[in-house]
Amino acid sequence: MAERRYFDERAKLVKPMKREDTPAEVEAAQKMTIGEMAEWSRRPNNARFEFDEAIRAYNKGEWAIRRRTGFTKIDRAYNRQIDRASTAANRVIRCPASTFEDLAAKARVHKVWEFDEGDIEYIMADITRIARGEGVKR
Repeated sequence: MAERRYFDERAKLVKPMKREDTPAEVEAAQKMTIGEMAEWSRRPNNARFEFDEAIRAYNKGEWAIRRRTGFTKIDRAYNRQIDRASTAANRVIRCPASTFEDLAAKARVHKVWEFDEGDIEYIMADITRIARGEGVKR
């Protein structure tokens, strides 16, 4: 419910869009040195400054919605659980398999977590070792 409330309320926020630079701003920017650009972007009345201010206000509003709806709390809990599960999945992939059942478990983890091709090397090494009769438990 917190997630649903968060997305419903966030949909009401209008994300700011950076306006196009005026011809005068474009011309002025072309004449600036790199050192002058940093100072210029902090001055009011230019597109970058206006956009940065609007984004700060948007982000502040979005975080207020996250806190008010309770989404921040559940999002953190969700991410903690994903981190734990991901850590466990990495351990399964990297632990040497000694049986065909171990290989099957690794293959399931690989498929569910969509590991990249580099991680399949752990499984291929296990297959090679088991095919040579090394490490197979009987």
